[in-house]
Amino acid sequence: MMTTITTRNVVLVICLLGGSMENTSAFQIWGPSRRASQWTSTKRLTTAMFAAADTTGTSSTETAAASKEVKDEASLKFVCDSVYTSEPFPTATPQKILEFFQQPAQRNCMVTAGNQREAEMIETTPNLLEDWRASCRACGATGEPDSSDVVLKVSTGGIKFPGLTLTSNAYVGGKLLEPPTSDSADDYPVYEFLLIKDEQSVTGFKPAVWLFNKLTGADNADGGKKEMPISLTHVTAVQQDGQNMIFQSSTKFTIKVSFPKLLLRLLPVSIEKAEEQGSAAISKALDKDLTNAMKVLREGFLAQ
Repeated sequence: MMTTITTRNVVLVICLLGGSMENTSAFQIWGPSRRASQWTSTKRLTTAMFAAADTTGTSSTETAAASKEVKDEASLKFVCDSVYTSEPFPTATPQKILEFFQQPAQRNCMVTAGNQREAEMIETTPNLLEDWRASCRACGATGEPDSSDVVLKVSTGGIKFPGLTLTSNAYVGGKLLEPPTSDSADDYPVYEFLLIKDEQSVTGFKPAVWLFNKLTGADNADGGKKEMPISLTHVTAVQQDGQNMIFQSSTKFTIKVSFPKLLLRLLPVSIEKAEEQGSAAISKALDKDLTNAMKVLREGFLAQ
C-alpha cells in the first residue's frame, strides 16, 4: 500500500495545473500504528519557462549565486497522517496472522492497493540496503532492515495530466516485525513499509514537460539532490472485542517541495491553499487505495 501518489511530482503538477486527483492512481504511503513506539495556458508556461531558466555558472561567484538561489526559492509542504481499516472478521491468534503476513501474495497486496498495481521483488543490493537504512533513520522507522528483508518495485502505470503522462516506479522496503512471543493475545505482527526511492519518466507537451522537470528536480541539471518524501506505513491486526478484529493500516506522508519563486505566478491559489488542497488530494487518493487494500487483505484471510 505504499502512494501512493507516489511523490511530490504528482501533487505539485496538480496544484499548478489546477487539476484533481480523483482519477489518479496513487502509490500508498503509510505511517506508525498505535504500537509504533514499540516496533510516510501555453503562454504562461512558456513565459515561466524562460524566466526560470538556469543561467548560473561555475565562476568564483558560485557561493554568492547559491545563496541567491536559496532566497529565490519557494516551497510547498504536503502532509497526510491517517488510519485505514477493514471490516471486522472473527478473531484469530497472533500466530495465524503471522503465517498470513508471511505469504508473499499478502505482502504484495499491501503495497499494490489490493493488487491494483504491479509489484516486482528485486535484489537487495548493499547500496539499496544503505539507502533503506538512511530512510529509516530519517523517518523514525521501527525496524532495522538487513539483507534478508524484501525490496519491491511498484509501478503506478501511466498517470495522465493536462499535457503530461507520468510513469513512476517506487522502491519500497518491507520488513515483517514479529511480536516477542506468539502466545500473547494482544501482540500481533506488524508489516512495516518504507519508500526508499522513486523513479519517474514524463512525456507530453514540451513546455509542460520542462516545467514538470524543473519543479520536481527530475532534470537534476545542477547536480543537486532531489527531496524525498517521508513515507512510512504499518499494517497490523487489531482486536476489537473478544470475538472480532480488523486489519489496520496507519499512514504517514510528508513532503516539502522547493521550486523557483518565479513559478509562484502559476499557482491558481495562495501557497496556504495549495498546501491544503494538495494534502487533501493525497488523503483522498490514499483513502481509495488503502481502503481497498484492507478489504482485499480481509477477503484473502477469510478465504484460507
